[in-house]
Amino acid sequence: RTVSGLLKLMHPDGAYDKEDVRVCLTYALEVRRRVKEQLKKLGGLEFFDVNFSYIDNESLEEFFVSVPEQGGSELIPAGMPKPGVVHLVTQADSGMTGLYRFETQMTAGNGKHA
Repeated sequence: RTVSGLLKLMHPDGAYDKEDVRVCLTYALEVRRRVKEQLKKLGGLEFFDVNFSYIDNESLEEFFVSVPEQGGSELIPAGMPKPGVVHLVTQADSGMTGLYRFETQMTAGNGKHA
């Protein structure tokens, strides 16, 4: 629907080519991706692993659309975390599972006890 609307706005005469459709399709997918990224922040795991792509009917090549603010594709990044970073998965009394990231930091002191 978004692509159709964009094409009608940008090409009211109905004359557009494959590149025009690609531009509108990429824009529409970027906008949807941004909405999903915000939903991931609000809704957690429900919206986590969603891919936005389209397939060119002529070449059958799949194109993935991402945005700069897109989060990583993994809940816990691969490799060693920085010192002081711990990931924890726990289940609430309601049965809902949550993933938490704790970060600690050392600061210089003055040697006095409080």
